[in-house]
Amino acid sequence: MAKLGKTKQGTSPFKANAKAGDKKPVTYRFPAAVKDAMLSAVVEQRYGLKGKSRWIAEAIQGFLQDPSWMDQVLDGDMTMGNDTKDVVYLEPELKAMVEDGTRAVMAHAAEMKQKKIRQENLETLSVTVSSIIRAAIVWRFFGLRMPVIKADES
Repeated sequence: MAKLGKTKQGTSPFKANAKAGDKKPVTYRFPAAVKDAMLSAVVEQRYGLKGKSRWIAEAIQGFLQDPSWMDQVLDGDMTMGNDTKDVVYLEPELKAMVEDGTRAVMAHAAEMKQKKIRQENLETLSVTVSSIIRAAIVWRFFGLRMPVIKADES
């Protein structure tokens, strides 16, 4: 999966290539309390409600650069109830990165289980686009950062 370049708040590295209307709707689920807090943050940070997708896209871009993002996706899905549905509009390149991320997290979970670092049940583990979007929102809103856990190369 490609790394995203560093961007200033409010700008997207994909916008130069995107045309109006190119963004794709992505439906995801997350806790109602997190949705309320996120919408408040979007307004407080002067994005306005029409800027929610931009705020989430920036969250995803930053989140995918965090070295512990895969573990945060796995941990977040174990602790959250997802009772609210929402839609975000993402540029195709960013949507593809999130989709690629689902496979990367599954591979990471399998590697960590093999090395006895994590204990996910791989038969029932399901990592979705929603999983990554939820984790990115929580990461941005709450400023969560985790230590990086690496498997020994031996």
